[in-house]
Amino acid sequence: MNQQKRSLNNLIEKGKYRHTRLLLDNFHPTSHWIIIEEDLVQTRDVGGVELEIPDKKYNTLGHVLSVGPQAIEAGIKVGDKVVYEQWQGGRWAFTTPVPDGTYVEKECLIMSTDSVWAIIR
Repeated sequence: MNQQKRSLNNLIEKGKYRHTRLLLDNFHPTSHWIIIEEDLVQTRDVGGVELEIPDKKYNTLGHVLSVGPQAIEAGIKVGDKVVYEQWQGGRWAFTTPVPDGTYVEKECLIMSTDSVWAIIR
């Protein structure tokens, strides 16, 4: 997902926010639920050569943004890179503040720890 820095006030003024904004800092999963931001697959190398990556549409890698208490007991913590089952999780849009006073919009997945196959450390 293409992340764009936007002023939250501009989004509200232009009517692009139809629902209550969900700030990631205020959203805490319960029990065994985790919030994951999908890692985007790079399709070009530094020199601009097109790379062939199979199944780039069905990415199953991401990093953990927030965890519930039972997820911590399962060994998953914020910042971990994880491999998860394809087609898992519900998609949610969150906003996170950045130091310059604007907000970054992120599309994330909320899923159970049962859907996580491996932690990459």
